[in-house]
Amino acid sequence: RSEYGDNHIHVADTLEKIGAVYSNRKMFDEALEAFQEEAAIMSSILGKNHPDAAASYHNVGEVHRRSGNFPLALATYLQAYKIYRGAGFRDEHPSVLTVCRNIKCIRSAMMSSNKVRNEIQHAG
Repeated sequence: RSEYGDNHIHVADTLEKIGAVYSNRKMFDEALEAFQEEAAIMSSILGKNHPDAAASYHNVGEVHRRSGNFPLALATYLQAYKIYRGAGFRDEHPSVLTVCRNIKCIRSAMMSSNKVRNEIQHAG
């Protein structure tokens, strides 16, 4: 940051790498902080509707998913999807396929979680 300042693409790239390390170590609060800062920088540099900003939001969604916060993961994945589609990416694009797969998995996990919760309530 001392060389580039706080709002530079190299700072965002470094934050992405730091976030990935934290996420892999299951340090989700730290990962989320790094990825959110990365997303803010990418959005301010490239614009909120740039595909690289979508990739940053996808990273935020991944942390929410891995930490079990499915509603926030879904919202963030949907945000990334809308950006990709708005940028003209087709459904066959690898980034769109990945985010769609993650949306499907999250929705499935949320339905399963609700089903278990309902079964517990009816059993009690």
